[in-house]
Amino acid sequence: RNNIMPRRPRLGEKITKRTTSEIVGRDTEFEVFKDSLDRTIKLSKQKNVPDEEWVYPHVFLITGLGGMGKTTLLDSFMAYATTKKVVTATIDADQLSIVSAETFMQKLHDKISAQNKEDHKLFTLYRDALTERDDALTSIKEQSVEPKTKFEPLVNTGAKAIGAWTGPAAPVTEEIVKLVVNNGATGIKNIADNLRQIGQISQKQHTLIRDLSTVSENFMNCLANIGEKRVLVIAIDTYEKLDTIHGFDKWFREQLIGDSSSEIIWIIAGRETNKFITRYKETLGEERYLASMSLTKLTKSQIKIYLENKA
Repeated sequence: RNNIMPRRPRLGEKITKRTTSEIVGRDTEFEVFKDSLDRTIKLSKQKNVPDEEWVYPHVFLITGLGGMGKTTLLDSFMAYATTKKVVTATIDADQLSIVSAETFMQKLHDKISAQNKEDHKLFTLYRDALTERDDALTSIKEQSVEPKTKFEPLVNTGAKAIGAWTGPAAPVTEEIVKLVVNNGATGIKNIADNLRQIGQISQKQHTLIRDLSTVSENFMNCLANIGEKRVLVIAIDTYEKLDTIHGFDKWFREQLIGDSSSEIIWIIAGRETNKFITRYKETLGEERYLASMSLTKLTKSQIKIYLENKA
């Protein structure tokens, strides 16, 4: 006699069912993402996986005009990822104040590290780099008030000087603006060189001042460490706003996407501007790593199905 009660639907199954019902007309796109995530999870549990096994979409570009359902599709991807118990983080440029690449990294750090203590611990390398650089900036700030004859800083109050030193990977805070205004981009580097020569800052601090991409490298190493334990799915919505930040897109594509580990899946949604998709194809080189999804209007029959599902 069979006394086993019928199994009740799991919460994850309910979420998946609800999500798929809300993406009418986007079934193909959803299946591509689902297959990629499932494959990534499977491969991440194996050892010595051949490189060719990882050649499939890891970057999903969702583009289209306003109201085409970009955010809805992105949300459906993330809802499915949540059911798979992977690390997820969504950065909505329309909701968060992001003015530079570093504020982007900080927001992403906060989103991921808040999920559990272990992930927070794995970001130690990144936080240590920020602390060391900030200490070096403090030393430079102290030296920048000395007479100009000591280090001969160059004074340039223009925005060009700020961009020349900070680049896209620096936090454009009031203190940094003051440093650049008082000393100029070249002046800050000159002070850093002198402080290194007299041993007041370490070689690592000197590198962090002269080459701020080191911060990005530390950040990506931390993401890779997390990816070794759990797959990551990172979504960026309203990307066109980030694209307006000077140098951000190039930095994001080359230093984050280009240096991303195989256990990370990126979802980027935004209105296509300035050859958005073309730039990503050039960065990735291998187009099979990229899934480009250009959304168009739903048909009348699809709209009817959508409204019925909503009801």
